Amino acid sequence: MRLFAQYYNTMFTQSLGDDLILTRLSQTCQPGDQFLDLCCGSGRVLTFPLDHGVKAVGVDKDAEMLAEARHFLPARFDGRYQLLQRDALDLDFEGQFRVVTCVSHCMSFFRGAETIQRLLERVYRSMVAGGLFFIESYVPGKPENGYYRKLTFHVDGGDLTCTLQVSEESDPSDGSVVKVFTYDLEKDDRLEKEVYRVGEVFLTPIIEMAKQIGFQVEGVYGDSNATVPFDGTSETQSLLLKKM
Repeated sequence: MRLFAQYYNTMFTQSLGDDLILTRLSQTCQPGDQFLDLCCGSGRVLTFPLDHGVKAVGVDKDAEMLAEARHFLPARFDGRYQLLQRDALDLDFEGQFRVVTCVSHCMSFFRGAETIQRLLERVYRSMVAGGLFFIESYVPGKPENGYYRKLTFHVDGGDLTCTLQVSEESDPSDGSVVKVFTYDLEKDDRLEKEVYRVGEVFLTPIIEMAKQIGFQVEGVYGDSNATVPFDGTSETQSLLLKKM
């Protein structure tokens, strides 16, 4: 298994700490409600609804990340969650979820207006009336080109070193800016590289598309916990939508 998949939860849980918005969204669910996490990776987000007794579904295209999720989620959650290997753009649920999330900046993987429109339509169809959809992404232009971070984590009796560098390139298809996140990971004698190319997410067009589909905007925030109003100094941005 790739180091990135195997230790994703360790790296990001220790970096982010408690996520207040995921706790609040889980608490909005009533008995019988369900929670859907898009691009669920290795299952970190799913622990929040499951800890609150809410049934949860995780969707991701990466088989190794889903395998780690099965290993990561405690046995006490067995029978209350489902992991599906599929593209979020191919959701085929109908009126099932009280809460849908796409966090850890995963909205940046959906590039182009047509792609985002399709995602919003599929999510809307999958939700119950009054359901909530929470989106998180970086503010366009941030982190800045040249961003560098190096962290060391104590795992399995050894150390895992993760170096992140952020650069930019132009998409030859339309000239748009693409952020390139390059992770260099080292553990014992293993050296691995993980590279993600993601688009810049502008909330204004997403909000307009969401309104046309039938969503209501519940809030636009400048942090992943939906506690700080969005302003020009924010590095992250998040959006809470409600199905009317």
